Amino acid sequence: MSELRPVPFSSAIDLRENKKYIRWVLPPLAIIIILLFAAPSVITNPTDRLLRHGQIIPDEAPFSIVATEDHPSTPENSDYTFRFSVTGKEIPDKIYVVIGSQQFITERDSATSFSYTFRNVQEDVPFAFFASGYYSDQYELLVLPAPRLIDFDVELNYPSYIKRTDEVISNTGDLVVPQGTKINWNFSTKNTDILSIQFGDSLYDVPSGDDESSFSQTAINSLMYALRTSNQYMPTGDSMSYRIQVVPDVHPAINVEEARDSASLLQMYFTGDVRDDYGFKRLTFNYRFTHHESGEGDDQLHTIELPVSHENITDEFFHSWDLRPLNIQPGDKISYFFEIWDSDGFNGSKSASTGIREYAVPTEEELEDRIDQKNENIKDKLEESVKDAKALEKQLEELKRQLMDKKEMNWQDQKKLEELMKRQAELQKQVEEIQKENQEKNQQENEFNQPNEQLKEKQKQLEELMNQVMTPELQKLMDEMQRLMEELNKDEIQKELEKMDLSNEDMEKELDRALEQFKQLEWEQKMEKAIDKLEKLAEEQEKLSEQSEQKNADSEEIKKEQEKLNEEFKEMEKELEELEKLNEELETPNGMPQTEEQQKDIEQEQQKSSEELSKNKKSNASKSQKSASQKMKQMAAQMEMAMESGEQEQQEEDMAALRALLENIVTLSFDQEEVMAKFQTIDHKDPNYKNLGHTQRKLKDDSKMVEDSLFALSKRVPQISAAVNHEINLVNEYMEKALTGIPDHKTAEITTSQQYVMTSFNNLALMLDEALRQMQQQSANSKPGSGSCNKPGGSGSKPKPSASQIKKMQEGLAKQLEEMKKQGKNKGESKGQGQSMSQQLAEMAAKQAAIRKAVEEKAAELNQDGSGNGNELKQIAKEMEELQRDIVNNQVDEETIRRQRDIEIRLLKAEEAERTRDKDNERKSNEAQDYPTSNPMKYAEYMRKKQQETELLKTVPPSLKPYYKEKVNSYFNKLGAK
Repeated sequence: MSELRPVPFSSAIDLRENKKYIRWVLPPLAIIIILLFAAPSVITNPTDRLLRHGQIIPDEAPFSIVATEDHPSTPENSDYTFRFSVTGKEIPDKIYVVIGSQQFITERDSATSFSYTFRNVQEDVPFAFFASGYYSDQYELLVLPAPRLIDFDVELNYPSYIKRTDEVISNTGDLVVPQGTKINWNFSTKNTDILSIQFGDSLYDVPSGDDESSFSQTAINSLMYALRTSNQYMPTGDSMSYRIQVVPDVHPAINVEEARDSASLLQMYFTGDVRDDYGFKRLTFNYRFTHHESGEGDDQLHTIELPVSHENITDEFFHSWDLRPLNIQPGDKISYFFEIWDSDGFNGSKSASTGIREYAVPTEEELEDRIDQKNENIKDKLEESVKDAKALEKQLEELKRQLMDKKEMNWQDQKKLEELMKRQAELQKQVEEIQKENQEKNQQENEFNQPNEQLKEKQKQLEELMNQVMTPELQKLMDEMQRLMEELNKDEIQKELEKMDLSNEDMEKELDRALEQFKQLEWEQKMEKAIDKLEKLAEEQEKLSEQSEQKNADSEEIKKEQEKLNEEFKEMEKELEELEKLNEELETPNGMPQTEEQQKDIEQEQQKSSEELSKNKKSNASKSQKSASQKMKQMAAQMEMAMESGEQEQQEEDMAALRALLENIVTLSFDQEEVMAKFQTIDHKDPNYKNLGHTQRKLKDDSKMVEDSLFALSKRVPQISAAVNHEINLVNEYMEKALTGIPDHKTAEITTSQQYVMTSFNNLALMLDEALRQMQQQSANSKPGSGSCNKPGGSGSKPKPSASQIKKMQEGLAKQLEEMKKQGKNKGESKGQGQSMSQQLAEMAAKQAAIRKAVEEKAAELNQDGSGNGNELKQIAKEMEELQRDIVNNQVDEETIRRQRDIEIRLLKAEEAERTRDKDNERKSNEAQDYPTSNPMKYAEYMRKKQQETELLKTVPPSLKPYYKEKVNSYFNKLGAK
């Protein structure tokens, strides 16, 4: 080679010499070119093998694989199915996918179609196919980035009014929220360009920057919503659907129970509960009136704010409603209801109310029927109690007699004693019921029609008397007897039976007293009402007569009104008959005036007016109506005067009887002291010892007479306390003991008992003297003239009558004057009639003198401050003096009647002036009225239950959802109801 190196290759070989061989080269070259176009593999395959001489090149497969996708791709983390078909001379039975160093068999879908599924593809996958020893070309599955929602948080901002803490919920799309909650979604995404949120028909696209996005919505209605992700490779990515359940703020609920006060028609109590899902804003009680007289309603709705919890979702309330300050009249109607508002801050506060309830106040007729029924019940129970007390006393005496003959008590005695104690307890319970019913009756009776002070004082005295029927000492005796019954101590039981016998005798007397005084008070009250009704009826009759005088008045309408007044007067007559029957039931009947002739005259006048109206003679009807009105007023004045004079006369008689009893008791006390002194000094063998015993027996008989008289008087005089009858019973008991010791000459025991008798006599004297003083004071305060005389005038302290009362007395006298003047015109004056007329004139002159004196005293009282307010009354007194002179001289003529009318006009002005003075702006202290404002037992129960509920509610975890919180509260409510 080194030798050839200096010689160039081109010089060594001459290619031109080879041109002659070109003709031999052209045919093979042409064949090669043809093959390159016709079957290039014939040339390329061998060439390829030559070029890759370092590799093992398998033989060419007899088949080929055709893929459905040239560039397969799939989203990450998803499955992908690669499908292909096989063509060629031979189709292999099994084809494998070669991924790395592993082979996986494909699925044969048809004769020439195959598929293979790549599971959970997360990155690009290169692969090839292998079959029958042959490998296919290399393929690659590309992974596309999929838009994904990684997680999300939901911020729930609740409305402030529900007082619930805001919260954050992670990866929870289904929500239950209160209406008005603001919901904020915070999303964390991956490979996401846009996050779409669809609410119903509304679609919102939220750009996702740095794979973070957020969205807000206020929950108003329940709905479904969907979340979808997308990017440039995948328009639709993840899709999720959720539901928002919106809990609306429901209306509150209220439930109320009411109760009427058994002692009052104008006191009502309400207990109720309210419920809501989030709390309350306000609770009110609302009412309006419908007046009985006008029949018109009060359009104004009166509202009372009630306290209610603003925190809890349940609450209880109590309301006591006193109707007295509202000036309710009989027959009025009141409609009322409760209303509760919730605290809905989203839709506005909503309310719920109870149904409108109505309370109709009883009419005057219904009230009278109720009072009459209660009076009958009380009288029946009092009479039954008196009978039971007598039977109990008889049973007690029988048991004492049986025990006296026995050394020890046996089982039968114990049972009798137990039965006695049982009857005693039943009687005590019955008396307590009478006391309660009487108090309730008085309260209901005084709610609409306030009685005069005198009747009110008698009501109070009767209540005190009933309250003293069952003494604390008797209750102690019963307790002590119960203890002794367990020990079966005969001697001690006998001693207690003696004490109980005395107490039962006291109780029997007090029950009898209460019954008689109750009947007397009932009669007085009915008499007062009858007088008031008659005066009211007279006023209505007079107004109707004025209507009849009008020319354009309708006779038919007036006749209807007159017929109505006729019926009312007939009812009035029935009441007077019942009043007479009540009076006859009294042990000492009251003096009632004989008004049968007047009633007959009034009926005739009323009937005559109806007949005249039927004939359309209104002028004649008016005269009859006026006459009927005047006779009614005269009859009312006569009844009032009879009642007042009868009461005064009875009071004088009672005071006289009380003085006589007081003197007898003092005399008996001195006599007993004298007998006791002789017993202390006399020898028991002295023959006069027996004579002293006779003297003691006479004192015992005298004291029995005092006892009967005192008991009879105590039935009429409420000032005599229950202790008086108790003391007289002690007198009799110790006198009996003194007499028991005389046959055995037990001087020490006799004098001891006599000393007790003297003590009781002295106590009696003191108590009766106090009762007499009270009666004298009451007598002085109740008459135009004080002192012990029931005649007009007198001297001493007395309450000054008002101008209104003076005017009323003068009007009564004026009616008598007019009636007497008419009688003088219509009748001739015989000797008997003259005497009757003179007697009437004397009585009227005395009345006029008493009225004049009252006017003078009233004038002096008003002029004490130097204001001269009483000067007008002084002038009236002078005219009254002239009128009195006319009456005394029997000169009752037109001038007398004119002077009388002038006096009435002046008194009317004085009454108006007095009313004006009473309405000045002076500061004045008033005694508080005894209005029951609440029911203590119901209020205590309400407070106890409320406290229990409050403690239970404190145990409710505040983090509970509304649904569970409602369940817990419902459980507590049911638990409290048990």
